[in-house]
Formats: sequence, structure tokens, C-alpha cells
Amino acid sequence: EQLTIATSIAPHGIENQQLAIASWQKQEFKVVSLNVKEEIEQLKKAFPCVEFVSVLCDAREKYEKPFVYFDDFLDYFKRTGQKICGIVNSDVHLISDKNLPAFFSSEVQDGLVFGSRIDVAHLEKLQGEMYHMGFDFFFFDQELLKLFPKEEFCIGQPWWDYWLPIVPL
Repeated sequence: EQLTIATSIAPHGIENQQLAIASWQKQEFKVVSLNVKEEIEQLKKAFPCVEFVSVLCDAREKYEKPFVYFDDFLDYFKRTGQKICGIVNSDVHLISDKNLPAFFSSEVQDGLVFGSRIDVAHLEKLQGEMYHMGFDFFFFDQELLKLFPKEEFCIGQPWWDYWLPIVPL
């Protein structure tokens, strides 16, 4: 089964997100982006190999931006029945000489793998500083979906990335 990474591509910083998503596709992940309809119209030409999923509601009233609710990501994975669920920030590159889908498939059985990005000056030199203000990638077993109560966390806003690993604990 091809592993899916769900993200929410932003309508700015397109070039870096294209490079990041290309790094996922190089590893043969399927990529899905959850966005509001207006953003999908803006983005689909720049990301032809990404499957876009339109969300029905967003957090514009609260944050003045169309942030996607974390619950929409969980609902997407429930609908699709993916065994392994992946959520990655759209500007994070996944670079490895290992087969990452196989790694996550074996390590995530009934659990969760998550981590922070390493901020680097250039992709040619992968030495850098670990980002300590949150987490940027998550791969977890579909069985964990039933543990999450409904919440109002939004991708692109604080706390959802701390909450996600705490709930299964």
C-alpha cells in the first residue's frame, strides 16, 4: 500500500513547497493537500501531482486566514482507511537514502513516529539546527484515529503538533 502524506499547501512560498513535496514524491509517497476551494484553484497548476481535497469549513472567522482544521485531516484518513497516516508540514523536505515509506510502515505499527525539522541554510549541506518550537512530521497507525476527540486546532496555528502525540500517550 502506498503511504499517503496529507498536508495543507500554503498559497505563498510556492517554490520551497514544490521542492519539499518533490522530496516526498521521490520517496514514492502519495501527496494530498487539504485546502479551501479558492486556494485549490490557485495551487493546482503549481502542484499537478498533488491530489487536492476541499474542506467545507475553515478558521477565517477566528484567525482571518483559511486555516484547515486538524479534525479534517483525521476525517480524511478515516474516510480513506489508510493503515498508516502521515501529516507533514508542506515546507518540510524528507531527505534520506533509506526507503522512508518502508521505515514508517515498520516503525508505526500500533503507534506513532514524529519529529522536528532541521533548519539548514542550503539543501546541499544538510547540517543545521533542530527546530525546538514544535513538530513537523507525524506518521501514525490508523488505529489511533479513534483516540482523538473533536477539537478546534488548526494546521498552521500552535498546539496541534504537541496535542497529536500527547493524546495517544
